[in-house]
Amino acid sequence: DKVPTLNEMLKKHQHIQGALKEKNAKKRAAAQEAFKDVTKELTHELNQDVIEIFKSQQVLEHETKQLQQHSTTFSKQTQDWKTMLARLNEAVMELGDIENWANVLYTNVTDVTTKVDTILEAKQL
Repeated sequence: DKVPTLNEMLKKHQHIQGALKEKNAKKRAAAQEAFKDVTKELTHELNQDVIEIFKSQQVLEHETKQLQQHSTTFSKQTQDWKTMLARLNEAVMELGDIENWANVLYTNVTDVTTKVDTILEAKQL
């Protein structure tokens, strides 16, 4: 058997090293490409989530404005109803006062009529 020379061993070693470097370079390129793909996909997913959140925020802001407008309208209507109820209550109280006044007037007229009748009967006797 022939024993390899130092020069042959060096060439074999350099050849193996070159093959390993090339293999490592291919694996590094594949890993970098996979990393780019993963990063691209993650960025896309993240952007989709951000867009969804942004749209939801816009919807919430719109609905909040509508709710504020409805609340303002409801508050005004409630105030109007409160004012009308106060007026109605006042009118009912006035009607009660008028009814009381009418009863007093009726009683007074009845008293006067009774006294006039009594006086007329006394004169006729």
